[in-house]
Amino acid sequence: MKEKDIALKFGIPPNSLSTIIKYRNKIQNYNSSNSCSKRLKTCVYEDVDEAVLKLIHTMRDKNFPISGTAITETALQLAKALGYDEFRGSNGWLEKFKRKHRIRAKLISVESKDVGDNDSEN
Repeated sequence: MKEKDIALKFGIPPNSLSTIIKYRNKIQNYNSSNSCSKRLKTCVYEDVDEAVLKLIHTMRDKNFPISGTAITETALQLAKALGYDEFRGSNGWLEKFKRKHRIRAKLISVESKDVGDNDSEN
């Protein structure tokens, strides 16, 4: 089957199909990484992101609260240690990092764990 016929079958322009074929390996690797991003852009500071993400998972496993400020400060320290002097750790970076890794703020009240079934009745 010709590329033109395949493009018609899927309702896409032939040049889009050519691009897909050209970048097939990158697309497959990206898809297997289970990312929620829509583009194939790579992260410039991937090792910083990975280190921060590991730290966040460790802290959450220990039920230790972590704020956006703490994430940014940790990222800045790690970036400096890795030699990324130009890393800014801006609010934009933080929001993209949280969106990329599906990190949501969850507030857990210590008091709510102590409330029993009988305590909830007035």
